[in-house]
Amino acid sequence: MAVSTSGTSWVKSTLLALLALVFGVAAWGIPARWRWVHPSTLSAAGAGTPSLVQVSEAAAQAGRPGPAALLASAAVRLGHGGTNELLARLESVVAANPALRTTGGVDPLLGRVAGLRVDPGTNIFAPALDIFLPESNRGLLRTFLAQSQTPSTRAVLASRDFAPREFAPVGRPGGQPLEAVLLMISALLESEVLTAEWAAELQRTAAASVSGTPNDTLERICLDVLVLSRRLDWTSLREFARTVPNTRALTNWVGVVRTNVTELPLLYAGATLSGAPGAIAERWNAASGTGAVGLRTALNGGVGAVRAFAASTRPVCKDGFAFRPLASWVHGAPEVAAATRTALLGLAALFLSMALGGVLDLGSSGDRGAAWAGTLGMGLALGFLLFIIAEPALPRPRKEPRIRVQLLSGPTAPAGTSISRERPVMETTTIATIILFALLQVTIYVICRRKITEILEMPEPAAVRLRLMENEENLFDAGLYIGIAGTAAALVLQVLHVVEANLLAAYSSNLLGIVTVALIKIRHVRPIKRELILEGQAEVTAAPQR
Repeated sequence: MAVSTSGTSWVKSTLLALLALVFGVAAWGIPARWRWVHPSTLSAAGAGTPSLVQVSEAAAQAGRPGPAALLASAAVRLGHGGTNELLARLESVVAANPALRTTGGVDPLLGRVAGLRVDPGTNIFAPALDIFLPESNRGLLRTFLAQSQTPSTRAVLASRDFAPREFAPVGRPGGQPLEAVLLMISALLESEVLTAEWAAELQRTAAASVSGTPNDTLERICLDVLVLSRRLDWTSLREFARTVPNTRALTNWVGVVRTNVTELPLLYAGATLSGAPGAIAERWNAASGTGAVGLRTALNGGVGAVRAFAASTRPVCKDGFAFRPLASWVHGAPEVAAATRTALLGLAALFLSMALGGVLDLGSSGDRGAAWAGTLGMGLALGFLLFIIAEPALPRPRKEPRIRVQLLSGPTAPAGTSISRERPVMETTTIATIILFALLQVTIYVICRRKITEILEMPEPAAVRLRLMENEENLFDAGLYIGIAGTAAALVLQVLHVVEANLLAAYSSNLLGIVTVALIKIRHVRPIKRELILEGQAEVTAAPQR
């Protein structure tokens, strides 16, 4: 009968373990994350939208070979197909109309300024600065734009006499770049390609300029436009300016370009396809350090994927096992999908703990309440562990190395002055890991108490129960084994960069295991053994002598 009951328990535990495996695989296959964005959801967002190559072809057909060449360069770097044919068509378009090499495309405004001369040299397209920097061109543009009736254009032209800090003033030796940039901004305003918000901001900034007085905001804008005009042709600069909502977005995006010049085609493609250069800059500069990978993934997915990437505040995780048909549902309802995934992980942990409970025979003594308490405690611990593995922590930003110089003598604080040192606050992940290890030890404690109670309630003589207590020594030491295993597992996960390196969280498992085993053996096992020894001695004394 005992063998039959044991066999039934093993069958039940096996079925529960299989159910846990099914729920775990189902949860793992849902491409939803609380703190990350799965690449498959970006691909789903880009389904049915134009690809990077298609946008480049459309720009070339619309008479904008300059932006088309930048987008094609981004496609080449990402390894997209059809780029060779696209580059060949771009070369044929420029060869048929060499004038496009001057501005990078057809520009209605500059086409009305007669006499502009630019030699692109060996470059495919001339930088925008080469159009506005020559004295003859600046004179023609000044005369043409001075006739403008647009208030914002007239305000920028009237601000040329402010006192810059980093530029040379207009009208003095070396002041040509500042005047060229102001003419560029005026031309953009006159073309009406800027958003209403940014155009109004430029007008207010320029109107606040006073002759001979610095205007730091306007100068900051001029510096940013100067950086772009040296790297983009005029049409590419104009198309980018269409997407800029305000000065802050411009400054952030140009700051990224300055430090990542070689990534200009990708950054330009991300800005123009998403229409949000400020968001692209924020994603690129994210503390997680995954901005570049996320942008590349989004560009591979098309226009919709880039827009979804710019709209999200979460980094893109590495691609892996996932049920791809569910990506569209996850993209449409990310919170619901993430909650469903978490619930499935919880069910997997619960069934696994029930399977382990059956193997450990937690409910053999009939105390269902204590058995369920142990099962739920183990389920919480396993569920927490599964959640940490399924939702890895965001990478920390790298700290700059600091050079510490120790002085032989330093300034002393005045008498009566207390030096306050701010102590670092324990991170949330560390607290969560300690709670996980504590739940594991609570589960072990409940299991050991259940076994002690089971032995004490047996009808066998005290000597037999004492031998049974000694037989369970390995179980009573399980807290220490689990503690050492938790420390080793935490250190391995930290080395593999699955979780952030934190020695406090790792060694807390060992410490909690030592405390649990000490509590069980000193507080429970030792007094009970003493009681059984005395009871057994009394039984021997009371036995009739033969």
